[in-house]
Formats: sequence, C-alpha cells, structure tokens
Amino acid sequence: MSKHEELERKLEASGELTEAEVVAAFERAKEMGARIESAVAELQGLSARIARLSKELGDDDLLTSKEVAEQGLVGVTHHKTIEAWARPRSKKGGRGLPCVHLGRNVRFRRGDVLAWRAQQEK
Repeated sequence: MSKHEELERKLEASGELTEAEVVAAFERAKEMGARIESAVAELQGLSARIARLSKELGDDDLLTSKEVAEQGLVGVTHHKTIEAWARPRSKKGGRGLPCVHLGRNVRFRRGDVLAWRAQQEK
C-alpha cells in the first residue's frame, strides 16, 4: 500500500491526520508541483523546437496543386487529379487529400500531404 493510500485510509478511519502527516503530504505536493512545472517548461521548449524545425523543413508552406504535382508528393503528375483527390470522399466514409480553402483557391500543406500519402500506403 502506498503512503498516499495509507493516509487516505487513515483519514477515512479517524477523520483526522497528525500535523506531521499534513506537513509531509504538503511537501510531497510541493515537490510534485515543481516536477510538473519542469515538465511543462520542457514540453514548451520541445514545442518551440518542433515549430522551428517544421518551418525549416517547409512543412507549413502552402503549395498549389501544380506544385504538389511537380514535386511528386503524391505520385501523380497532373494537378487536376490532385484537386479531385482534395474533395471529400463521403460515400465510403473516407477522407480526401487534406487542403486549405482560400476563397475559391485550394492550397496544400506539405506535411499534411505527406502524412495523407503515408496513410494511403498502409
């Protein structure tokens, strides 16, 4: 039985904790809070690093269907095919090629296109 469970059991049985037990629980909570703050700071640093690397790789660049075709990101060379794949495929419940609609224009994020292609190859 862990100390936490033991304290809970003791509290339920007697309704009270000793001052030493309260201080010990407070110290453990303080220590856990510090570890959580450290983990949050580490995650924020990793998130910033991922965003920077993603930007360096150009994963967030918006590409036209012609650019997707020219770069061979989905294995077809005609931009109209890529635009057709961007339409939702609701009849079978599948999803089309992920895209961003900017007015009447359609753009594609390189990272989304590559992830979609990997999903299709499974």
